[in-house]
Amino acid sequence: MKRIIAALLAAILILGAFTACGGVGGNSRIVGTWKLTKAKISGIEVPTDRFGVDVSFTFEKDGSCSVTGLNQGQPLKNVKWTFDGSTVQIGTGGSNTIEMEYKDGTLKMIESRTGVELIFEKQN
Repeated sequence: MKRIIAALLAAILILGAFTACGGVGGNSRIVGTWKLTKAKISGIEVPTDRFGVDVSFTFEKDGSCSVTGLNQGQPLKNVKWTFDGSTVQIGTGGSNTIEMEYKDGTLKMIESRTGVELIFEKQN
């Protein structure tokens, strides 16, 4: 199960990181590093240390973003982000984006096919 969850997490984030984004964001609530702190599968919380990865997003003021904890330890770069006050959209160009809901100081990503919820909290 650990391998399945880790593979699913990696696939969700890699797919999203290599897809689209539309422009540059700049909201100070989002700027900084966000770390995966919780996950839910079918409504049941799963400890993130079982994934075997330490995933984080770092959102910069200039609208760029780096993703760490995937890609064999190498950060994904040239990722862009936008924020509309409730949703962060992340991508590198193309026709799709990944979205994270911003609410109560957390970012939540829900994978639409499986319903897996990934919750990120700001570290700085």
